[in-house]
Amino acid sequence: MTGAQSRSFPTVTLDHAFQVFYSSKKAEGMRERTLGEYVNSWRYFREWLNQYDPEVRFIQQIGAEHLRAYVDCMATKRKYSEVPNRMHAGETLSPYTVAFRLRILRTLLNFLHRENSRKLLRLIEENQRYFNSDYIFLSNCGEPLKADHFRKRLKLYAKAAGIPGELVSPHRFRSFVCRQFLLNGGDLFTLQRIVAHASIETTRRYVPINDEMIRQQHEHFSPLARMGWSRINNRRR
Repeated sequence: MTGAQSRSFPTVTLDHAFQVFYSSKKAEGMRERTLGEYVNSWRYFREWLNQYDPEVRFIQQIGAEHLRAYVDCMATKRKYSEVPNRMHAGETLSPYTVAFRLRILRTLLNFLHRENSRKLLRLIEENQRYFNSDYIFLSNCGEPLKADHFRKRLKLYAKAAGIPGELVSPHRFRSFVCRQFLLNGGDLFTLQRIVAHASIETTRRYVPINDEMIRQQHEHFSPLARMGWSRINNRRR
């Protein structure tokens, strides 16, 4: 969270940076309540930043001096002091509240630092250069990318690569990702949240469980595997 780290980010606006962070956490299956707390904490920081340094528009402009000033503001600010017509403001923010808001900022900046030079952030940077849009995936004309655009592009690239069109579709990719998620130790309930299925039964039908998957899951997660029985059985074969 140092100034040197923050200035290494690609040129991405503050709100776009948070949008990428929020989308990533939502895809990971974070609870709606926790996501709401992230949104509120970010809003508090943005409102303060607009008053403290209104020239800051990009995430790489945030430095250590901003964070120190924000901590000082939270440590001395009275509750409800921004509420109009309130005669008496409350006590200062609790140390827990201050630490919680800082933890969210640290999580955001660390996430962006890990994602530095990644294709998604570069795409956002390019969008900002040519279009005025809050969407990440845009067409060549700057319109939000629709499902049919993606499907047609996939068919075009498949044809150029010499792959039969019937073997390439968004549904096949989605199915492959879901199956690999389970094969690599992911659980069905988390997968349900990721693919946004209303019912766990839909997810269960979407990714069929075969005997090989069952065997692998048993070897990895069975209590017997932790006791070394799997290695013993393998030596006996």
